[in-house]
This record gives sequence, C-alpha cells and structure tokens, in this order.
Amino acid sequence: MNVPAEDTRTGYKSEIKIINRSRLTKEDVDIMMNESKGYKAQDKEYEEMVKAKNTLENYANEQWEMINNCGKRVKEKDKKAMLEAVEETSNWLDGNSGEVYEAAVYQEKLEALQQTALQATLSRFQ
Repeated sequence: MNVPAEDTRTGYKSEIKIINRSRLTKEDVDIMMNESKGYKAQDKEYEEMVKAKNTLENYANEQWEMINNCGKRVKEKDKKAMLEAVEETSNWLDGNSGEVYEAAVYQEKLEALQQTALQATLSRFQ
C-alpha cells in the first residue's frame, strides 16, 4: 500500500510504501485507515488551538515589551490598564497551562487584550 506523506512545515511530499508483514487482513487495514480519517479532524482542531494559544502568548509578550520600552509615550492610567491586562492574560495562560481549550477561548482572550491595547492607543490621540 502506498501512503502519501507531507511535511507541512517544509512542504516536502513523498509516498511511503507499507508492506504488510504483521499478517493484518485487508479488513483490519481498512478499519485502521478509516479510523485515521477521524483523527484528522481532531488533529486540525488541536492545530488551531495551538496556533490560537501561541498567538495570544506572542501578543501578550509583544504588549509587555512595548509598554516597557515605549511606556513614556503612554498615559500612566493607560499604561497601568495595559500592564494589568497583560498580567491577567499571562497569569491565566500560566494557571491553565495543563488545560486544553478550544481555539475560540484563546481568541476571546486575544480580542479582549487587543481591545485594551486599542483603547490605550486611542487615548494618546485624544
């Protein structure tokens, strides 16, 4: 049996030839192949969750760096609000590091943090 394989990071594609030496019947192999299709959806959900979590972590870190490096240009109350929001997000991520949430949960946290950053940015121009 030839099975296509692809390295999603590099885009390299190849085919792997699987030879049945374990004495599996064709039906056993077909069952295993059908089960693997079910795992594909789970893998996609997990990948989306990891991307959303990484995006949230990266954004929180970027905002932390921005406030610490450019904090002089931001009003004190806005700086405090941003630092609190970043700390709250970081604490939530740290406190829930062993938990697995849907990507939408991380997206909601990201949007809340972005909203706080937007308010701080807009208040500079008022």
